[in-house]
This record gives sequence, structure tokens and C-alpha cells, in this order.
Amino acid sequence: MANAAAARAGAPATTPELAVAPEPTIVAQSQGRAWPRAILASTLDEATNTQMLHVMISQEPDLPFRIVSSVPMFGGATLPAMGAENEGSPLVEVTDSEGLAAAPDTVVAAYAAALGFPKPKPKPTKAVSVDNPFATSLKTTAAAQAKALGKLGKLTQVHAPALEDAVSFRLADGGVVTFGLMKRTDTLAVLPAAKELVLPAEYAKLTGKKTVKKSLTLNNLESFVMVIPTSGQATVIGGEELLVSGKGL
Repeated sequence: MANAAAARAGAPATTPELAVAPEPTIVAQSQGRAWPRAILASTLDEATNTQMLHVMISQEPDLPFRIVSSVPMFGGATLPAMGAENEGSPLVEVTDSEGLAAAPDTVVAAYAAALGFPKPKPKPTKAVSVDNPFATSLKTTAAAQAKALGKLGKLTQVHAPALEDAVSFRLADGGVVTFGLMKRTDTLAVLPAAKELVLPAEYAKLTGKKTVKKSLTLNNLESFVMVIPTSGQATVIGGEELLVSGKGL
């Protein structure tokens, strides 16, 4: 996401003044002496009063820790207690369901399915709640766009888990907190009632086209933090989206 954000931003017109980064708080460290090792830290963005969660990984003993995930928490959301500081928090594979309601990859797949628009595909399970600001914002925005298009175009959204670099820590109560990524594809098909659709300025700049006659495809990255309990529904406590590319026909 950092690479995509930098690419979208382009080169700055002037050199920005150096800013002091927020002081991080170490929330947890991975258990054991083996590599890779992970650190979970938090910072507070005082300008927006947003709590950020950061995961840092060191792959080898001679390599530094590097940030692999930075996700804003929702207002009012809380991260359950991690393992004791002197013991560390075990890392959990995304396919490991031991002691959990379901494995992280299964729950993330259910969340991705539940966010599909106009209808969830396949039919979502009750493994994860979609009662969170991220899901609500996605559904509200998609519904508004579809309504504005009317009979001129049809909007579909498909979310696909991308968990190759996901990181999961075991919680003190036996549950898991998972940091992961989804890729969302928005497809706007131009219907016969419209000869062409005029694109908003942001999409026109992204695709290099001011109008489309057949379709518009937009690619987005969605980072999230999910808490998976030992039983019951998983919950998403943080997330954000980033539009990275597009194509118009």
C-alpha cells in the first residue's frame, strides 16, 4: 500500500519540512527465538486522534525490522490483551484453526464475500460481523453510486483476500488478531441506455480517459485488522482503502 500511495502521489512540488513522527508504543512481540520475528506497535495521530497499529517484521538475524502493515483503528475500537510482555505472543499461520472459531484465511474469505456488491458472492457465513465503519462505508458508497448511475451503468464490486504477507498474533484469551490485505475490483459496465459515461476528474486522471463507452475498472487495496475469537463471530477493528489503478474502455 505504501508503494501504491507513493506512486499515486507523484513527486512533490517542493521539499516538505521534516516532521517528528509520533512516539510508538510496543504492544507485543512475537514469542520464541526463531526468525522471522515480529513487533506490534501503536502510534497516535494527534491531528485526527486516530490510533494506528503497525506490524514490523525481521526476516533474518542480520536484517532490520521493517513495517509490513499500518492500519488505522476505528473510533471506539479496542485491541484485546496480548500475551505477557516477558513471554511474547506466538505467531499464528493464516491456515491454523487450532483453538479458534475458524482459521484466519477462512474468516477473511467470509468477510470478503460479505462485502460483495450488489450481492455477496458466495453467500456469506456468520463467521464475521460486517457491523463496522469500514464495511458500512463501502456499502453506503456503492449503493449511492449505483443509484446515481440508474439505468446508465451497472456497478459490481468483488473483494479478494491477499494474505501472502498476513501476520497473526495469538491473544491472551486464545484468540488471534490478524493483519491482512484484500484486493477490490470495481467494475462499471456501461448499459445500452448510455452512449458513454463522463468520468470524474480523479478517475479520468487515473485512466487517462475522460469518457468510457464500454466499461470502467478500478483496482483498490484494502488493509484491515481482524480479531478472531475462540468461538463466535470475528470482528474488524480497523481498516482503510486505497485506489491504485484503473482502466477505461
